[in-house]
Amino acid sequence: QPARQLKDDATEETKARTVELCKAAVLARLKDPESARFSGISRSNSLERPLPALNGPLVKTSGVNGYINAKNSMGGYTGDKMFFCSVDFATEAKVLDVSIN
Repeated sequence: QPARQLKDDATEETKARTVELCKAAVLARLKDPESARFSGISRSNSLERPLPALNGPLVKTSGVNGYINAKNSMGGYTGDKMFFCSVDFATEAKVLDVSIN
C-alpha cells in the first residue's frame, strides 16, 4: 500500500525536539558516538505508510534524515553515511525505526 502524506501541524519546538530525538537514536547505534558529525539534517514529510521494522502495518510517522560521519572501531572516520529516522506522528516522542546506510 502506498504512503499517504499527512497534514503536519507540529510546532517548530516539536520539530526541533524530533530532530534531537532522532540524533540520539543514531548516536546509540555508533561505536564511537562522541566522534559523530551530523550534517544536512532535515525533517521530512509526515506520512502514513507501512513500516518494515514493524512488519508492515500502516503507521503514522514523522521522519528525520541527514548524514552522519563517525569513527569506526579502527579509529578512522567512515565518511558521510545517510541516516533516516521514523518517529511516531501522534506523540513525536517515540522512535519507531532508525537506519544508517
